Amino acid sequence: KKLIDAGELGEVYHVYVSFRAHRSIPGLGGAFTTKEIAGGGALIDWGVHYLDIVMYCMGDPAPKTVSGKAFSKLGVDMPNYVYESMWAENTKDLNGTYDVDDSVTAFVRTEGPTITLNGAWAQNIGEREMYIDFMGDKGGIRLQYGADFTLYSTKHGMLTEMTTKYRTENHFENEINAFVDCVRTRKT
Repeated sequence: KKLIDAGELGEVYHVYVSFRAHRSIPGLGGAFTTKEIAGGGALIDWGVHYLDIVMYCMGDPAPKTVSGKAFSKLGVDMPNYVYESMWAENTKDLNGTYDVDDSVTAFVRTEGPTITLNGAWAQNIGEREMYIDFMGDKGGIRLQYGADFTLYSTKHGMLTEMTTKYRTENHFENEINAFVDCVRTRKT
């Protein structure tokens, strides 16, 4: 955010968000896959965190239009769902409900940059892609979710790449602590 605010990227005109995994639905037939309990699937579970980072870094640009599509394809046949691992496997209930999205795609036009997102608990892609690309006319940043980032730019007629390494606390814990601080101090 500090680099964006300082103009290091110039005008940030597009942000690309990827939160995709290879067959990683968090349990089947349990709370995660029941819309009545969870409210949604991959977008509600993972996407909101990515969009929160984007909106924070970009200064909360007002959305103008949103176009998207949610898919429920891989997990609906729960008895035949094949996976490598399931991080909430203790919620597996093949007689339960699966009525949430397992993948989503969207395009958001804002008063600032456009935002494209591509997310999935389960796609046949063979790998995890968890990052946000901030693309500006002077530089770009690829932020690995919960980790470091790389700044791509130019200087003196040369292409540059600056990879950061910094110590950070658990980002989920930081989010909770920030929320508690706002409640205590009445900050927004």
